[in-house]
Amino acid sequence: MDLYGMSHHIVGEIEKLADCCEKHEKDEALKRMADLTGKLAPFFEKLFALDESKDDEVLRDLKENAIPAMGEALKAMEDGDLARLSDVMVHGLKERIEAAFSDRKPEGLRDRFKDTSARIVIMFGSGDGLLLKELLGILDDRSKVIVCEPVPEMFKNNTKILRDERLILINMTENSSEFYEALIKTVDFYSLPRMDVCAHPGYDRAFPAEYASFLKQINDNRERLLVNLNTMTRFRNEGTIHILENIEAISKAYFVGDLKKTAVSGTTAIIVSAGPSLDKNIEDLRAAKGCALIIAVDTALKYMLARDIVPDLFVTIDPDKPMENFTDERVSDIPVIFDEQTPSALLREHRAAKILYNCRDYPKKLFEACGISVDANIASGGSVATAAFAICCDLGIKDIILIGQDLAYTGESTHAGGVVSAGVNGDIGTVMIEGIDGTKVRTRSDWLGYLRWFEHTIELTRQEKPEMRVIDATEGGALIRGTEVMTLKEAIAQTCNPDRQEDSLLHGMLAKITTALDGEEKKKFIELHNREVASLPELKTDAEEGLRLSEEIGKSIKELLAKQYKSGTTVAGVISKEVKELVTEMGKIRKRCESRLIFPVINNYAVTYEADEIGRILSEKASANSDTAKFFFDIEASRVAFRGVVSACEFLIKNYKP
Repeated sequence: MDLYGMSHHIVGEIEKLADCCEKHEKDEALKRMADLTGKLAPFFEKLFALDESKDDEVLRDLKENAIPAMGEALKAMEDGDLARLSDVMVHGLKERIEAAFSDRKPEGLRDRFKDTSARIVIMFGSGDGLLLKELLGILDDRSKVIVCEPVPEMFKNNTKILRDERLILINMTENSSEFYEALIKTVDFYSLPRMDVCAHPGYDRAFPAEYASFLKQINDNRERLLVNLNTMTRFRNEGTIHILENIEAISKAYFVGDLKKTAVSGTTAIIVSAGPSLDKNIEDLRAAKGCALIIAVDTALKYMLARDIVPDLFVTIDPDKPMENFTDERVSDIPVIFDEQTPSALLREHRAAKILYNCRDYPKKLFEACGISVDANIASGGSVATAAFAICCDLGIKDIILIGQDLAYTGESTHAGGVVSAGVNGDIGTVMIEGIDGTKVRTRSDWLGYLRWFEHTIELTRQEKPEMRVIDATEGGALIRGTEVMTLKEAIAQTCNPDRQEDSLLHGMLAKITTALDGEEKKKFIELHNREVASLPELKTDAEEGLRLSEEIGKSIKELLAKQYKSGTTVAGVISKEVKELVTEMGKIRKRCESRLIFPVINNYAVTYEADEIGRILSEKASANSDTAKFFFDIEASRVAFRGVVSACEFLIKNYKP
């Protein structure tokens, strides 16, 4: 019998032993204990032969406590103390064996998830579905469970569970990128403290390669969130204010996804970036005017207008984009794809069509409160050019041409016109990579990240749309794998219909759709926004009370941990009824705060404000050696979150003037 089969058998025998002890059948209990001792010897032999480097916390706990527990049980057996014998064998051994090798009991899950609201649980493997069913049974309706399954046949046995809306099932054998995409959509930085990662017992050892990939993708997403956090931190103050100041512009906007309702997918799109090579072929753009959709990134706009080449639209998403890019009076009459954090000064003066990119967070909640369904979350890649490319992919455009997308230096120049501009991280991470002509070119860390994003996105998009062509007509810079390299003249000749000549392709497309809100809906949208802003003092008061409660709970849990440390065990004492009531009350306050439409604005600010502290808590929670300690760090995360909410409310009350 293998180790897992032995564990099931031993658990059953311990339960029979406990039953005898409870009935005070001393002779039968002692006989069963003697038999168990013999059966446990080969089990322990196999247990301790397992590779320690692959031990998880649960298995390590079993190995560390199994022999001491047996020593206590044998002493109780010698003393004839049936109550003590049953207690040690059940709580000291049986429950640890179940945790390591069998489906956990609901009570065990409840101990692990003392706070079961808004959790994100990421599980490797579903097994027979019992553990998953129990998990879903204790989590609230705001929680999410992502199951990454290397044996998709297991899903067929769990059809009833599959209908749970909280569940996201990933078949690892079909699409390796699906899991990472689910992580991106489900896990953000401020939900990290409420994220738990686990493997169904035995899966990590049965599928070591898949499990390693599972953990790597989780860590990759964590790193992505940290990069995004740096961006959020950099733009925290101005970005937060821009969101609120842009509500009027958002209320008048089209959704970018609505362009799918037009014939846009049959159009060639040219994305014009401002890399040094743009100087080589910018004049060739004239031949594409009217027969291709010309999309300028914001930095390229001034170079194009200086040559009287007017794009069909431009894209701008950065909160701190210099207004010098938009000084030409013609900019106000060019349709714009914008983000909620786009500089409000630009949008106030803008007269042409406004198209909202990535309707998320606060604006999304406002739209939904007006009865407008929103599904417009497009992965951006971190730059304006990657955002423009993601939009084209989402719209299903078949032929996409890139120009000015160098992602590398030309001499010391970073942009067209010989401009030298440092990135967010300056020249940190400068390396040599392959250029489009096979020679080496110099790039830097942020460009290299965008390059990898382009390559990854092209690969993913082609899995669904193999007919898509991506042509790199930059005529310089780094090689983007997955693209066809040619000149802009060649690309236009191959993809554009010279018989199709229109003043603006976009104007015809916009005539076929409507803005997201009509008159009455727009009025309600603005009224809701004004109500949310007026409620900020009340939200601040709630957060202050949540902060007070979290500090009181944390103090009590810290005292309990001190007792555990002093006694040398992780089971000394239990969380009192009074503390549990405080946790419940704190949870109600958190729900009340989170239920406010404006909360995403507050939370994004709070997370960046408390980023270092949250990072420390996550790190310490990961190394905590008991459920009580992990619970303490959950409370610590709540304390820091409430403190951040208070700070965010204070900032907005002081600085936002409707």
